[in-house]
Amino acid sequence: MSATNETIDWSFLPKTLDQYEVNLESGFIPAEEPLSRLPNPYYEPWEELASNISQYLLAKVLRDKVKSMPVLTIEKLATRREEHRAYVVLCFLSHAYIWGLNQKAEQVLPASLAVPWWNISKKLRIKPVFTNAASVVWNWNLIDKNRPIGLDNLKHGMLFTGSFDEAWFFLVTVAMDAKSGAILRNIGKIINDISKGDVSAVTSGLEKLSTHINDLRLLLARMFENCDPYVFYWRMRQYMAGWKNMKEAGLEHGVKYEGVMDEADGTQSEYQEFYGGNAAQSSTIQLIDIALGVHHYPINVGVENGATDGNKAQNIDTMKAEMKAKYPKPPGNPFLMEMRDYMPGTHKDLLEDMGKVCHIREFVLINTDGVSRIDYEKFQAEIERVSADDISLKNISGDDLKLKNGLLKAYNKCISNLKVFRDYHMIIVKKYIVNQAKGHSFMGSNAPDTTPTPPKSATSSPVQDKAQTIGNASGGAVSGADSKVAGPKSVVAAHTNGIKPGKLARFVEEGDVIKGTGGTDPIEFLTHIKNETRDSRI
Repeated sequence: MSATNETIDWSFLPKTLDQYEVNLESGFIPAEEPLSRLPNPYYEPWEELASNISQYLLAKVLRDKVKSMPVLTIEKLATRREEHRAYVVLCFLSHAYIWGLNQKAEQVLPASLAVPWWNISKKLRIKPVFTNAASVVWNWNLIDKNRPIGLDNLKHGMLFTGSFDEAWFFLVTVAMDAKSGAILRNIGKIINDISKGDVSAVTSGLEKLSTHINDLRLLLARMFENCDPYVFYWRMRQYMAGWKNMKEAGLEHGVKYEGVMDEADGTQSEYQEFYGGNAAQSSTIQLIDIALGVHHYPINVGVENGATDGNKAQNIDTMKAEMKAKYPKPPGNPFLMEMRDYMPGTHKDLLEDMGKVCHIREFVLINTDGVSRIDYEKFQAEIERVSADDISLKNISGDDLKLKNGLLKAYNKCISNLKVFRDYHMIIVKKYIVNQAKGHSFMGSNAPDTTPTPPKSATSSPVQDKAQTIGNASGGAVSGADSKVAGPKSVVAAHTNGIKPGKLARFVEEGDVIKGTGGTDPIEFLTHIKNETRDSRI
């Protein structure tokens, strides 16, 4: 029996997997490859622009063509795949229009794009802005339809620039999200085993889950093979940005969607602000957090903010009580929770429903009593010694230390691997965004000494083990704050090779905040998320 045919009872979820639009082969990535073109000739105006997007950007004619295009209805989209394709095309065309090529950002999106984009987004229950769904989930094709999804069998869908770097950036993420099939299957099996009280089976499932998380890290590390940080920052990145917190990029109030009516009073809607595409929109990573019970709180919320070293211990119980009263249920980091609105609505439904039924962490706590070492002085998701009756389980025999230790080790290995994955993500953000913005690295990532070598174990951090290997592209260090640039800024600027960067892609001074495409400080956010992951070890 193949892994995908393994019998798993999914009745713990209120809907079928088909209703969530997920599958056990590729998870959140559709089982059937997306359309590469809408079949109805009615939509040819969209597809003609989509086929020539990079050429029209280069010739500075894309905006004129959009303005002369008719407003098309979405009612002629006949299938779900056609709806997905329409969303992808409208995302790419709209962002190409707003950001242009070495042009001032446009604040008003013409009705020819705005109206159908707004309507199809509403139907799919996703934001009308460039998202992970547009660039990854619904934007790929297979080279050989008889082989599974993998980096050696993927070809890109729509691109802004038409570059190898952009294609690789999206395809690596497709390959990563395609691992969600095995991850979902494994989580479902663990939930089944928990209902049976089978500690050995849960331990085995957690060991497999840790391997899946490590597989994601190995794929993420391949980003350096064909995606150059210089090309990413100076040529690709602006098109993925949204229009929230983008005052410096010329969109102080966001973007007005021409022809879109306010549902409350039927008048023209005002300017809209939406975050751009970012990794927090990956349903795969949020699913892993949910499964492992890793909760993320708002930045600057923690026990250390109200207690000094001298009084921290005596304030622990008070702080725990206050947090429990303020947040009866783990609230989640506001940005992460909001990013679920930028996922396909059906995928958001799955995450929310999984959060109600997944008790892996509680199971581990119950069944490792006496060997777990929870540090209550480190603020993290509220950890309660839940009773066995709460989840219809019984503690294993207190003298079975081997079984307890095996379960504890398997769970903590999952947490360690997830933390290492986030270490790698931090490295990529520093190299592809921070170092470029601060002029610490001008040359590409394809130099022989820049491909990262994975750490030897799940508990070793690549930041410690491989920082020099990954970060030193022509002398650029991983840590932007610690790097120094020799020579005046005019020398740095000479390396832009004639590019006329907009305000989104620009050099910044030391100490200035560098915003990601999501409009937030990615370093502060990722550091916070990474530390909370680390502190979730039991």
